[in-house]
Amino acid sequence: MKQLKTISVLILAVVLITTVFGISACSDNSIKIYLPDGTPALALANIMDNNANFSNKITTFNIVPADNISAAFNDDADIAVMPTVVAAKLYSKGAKIKLLSTNIFGNLFIMGVNNSATDFEGLKGKVVYTTVGTTISLFKYLLTENQIEYVEGAQSVEGKVALSSYSDAGTIIPLLKQASIKSTEAYGVLGEPQVTRSKQLITNIVTVVDFQAEWQKITEFEGYPQASLIATEEFCKNNSKYIGKLLAALKDNTEFLQQNYSDLPALFARFDSNLQNMTFTADTITNSNIRFVSAQDIKSSVMDYIGRLETTTTIDDGFFYAA
Repeated sequence: MKQLKTISVLILAVVLITTVFGISACSDNSIKIYLPDGTPALALANIMDNNANFSNKITTFNIVPADNISAAFNDDADIAVMPTVVAAKLYSKGAKIKLLSTNIFGNLFIMGVNNSATDFEGLKGKVVYTTVGTTISLFKYLLTENQIEYVEGAQSVEGKVALSSYSDAGTIIPLLKQASIKSTEAYGVLGEPQVTRSKQLITNIVTVVDFQAEWQKITEFEGYPQASLIATEEFCKNNSKYIGKLLAALKDNTEFLQQNYSDLPALFARFDSNLQNMTFTADTITNSNIRFVSAQDIKSSVMDYIGRLETTTTIDDGFFYAA
């Protein structure tokens, strides 16, 4: 009987140990946030700085190339910063995602070297380097609203603006620098902080068109919801407390950036971001146009923005997170 009792106790202990370790193995206490390098990293700078220590859950920040961010939720992302247009398209195609907040409100400028153009009208007959995605969509919209025709390609066309597309701004800056060295005319669309970077590398580069000012002329909105914080629907259901703390922390991010811009390269070096090579200024932060507006407060602006740039994309109230 003693031997049988001992065996029973051992079996029970094994079952308990297996159960405990099984639960631990299946329980993922980490939260994965994906973001493109560049301004999106600025939009989360303060929570990256303190490793999101407002929660007992481990938060990991995964910086990916900009053209990979649309696939973040196909990987293992719980939350991602992405162009609002991209998120709206995913939602309209059936993705179970929610917009938590909008954090970037326009940071795009046409920069020129040896330029004769000073506005959209002056760009007729010129080639403008631009990145793909939201940037070129917005560029096309602004040109159309200004009744200026455009073509896509690297060859100039009389009376039209030629849009020469590249995957990232890192390709455009060397083209502008080369034109500066050769004393030839060139134009390119850059966003902060790449605008600051271009000014540090090219002495005679100037701002030709401010997309934000042009947007406001047309829409009367101050800034446009360029990039937003998006989460999976499942994550929202199971982590409302975390989301509440996350959004509360991000309300302080603009102030953090303004007060700590000289320390940002060291911060981003911890995440192997290209921003570690930047020299930030107060103007960089101002022109990055980073703010925090919650999903419910930004709803009308996002609806208007998507309606203008993506007429075939449909979003509804279900796209916007409600605490």
